[in-house]
Amino acid sequence: MPIRRVSLLPTVPCAASVTRRPHGTEGADGVFPHGRDQAGMMYGLTFACVIETVALSFLLARWPVAHTALLVVDVYTVLFVIGLHAASRTRPHTLTGNTLRIRQAAGVDLRLPLDRIASTARHVSRTRRRTAS
Repeated sequence: MPIRRVSLLPTVPCAASVTRRPHGTEGADGVFPHGRDQAGMMYGLTFACVIETVALSFLLARWPVAHTALLVVDVYTVLFVIGLHAASRTRPHTLTGNTLRIRQAAGVDLRLPLDRIASTARHVSRTRRRTAS
């Protein structure tokens, strides 16, 4: 896979995230979203990247070439982090027939046949309180 394709992958799901349309869930027997569990961390990372962008913009104001270069890199980084979170929200894990599809953001898409899974374990890690439905 070319490097430029990998670096652009997380920016694609932003539009699908706005419309809240999941990707690749047609015909799935089970859909297991995981983007909400990491939302706090991703928003915190985005906030830190924005603060860094603003701080470097002020610190490098005297050097226009360095200022422009780092501003482009910082804005791309902010968009990349937002795209990673959008990809995690729109690409849930799915169970279809005899295949478990494990996906993380735009970079990991692993299809596991169910007969190759020997055992499973449940790890409960709550990031939010459970509400009665």
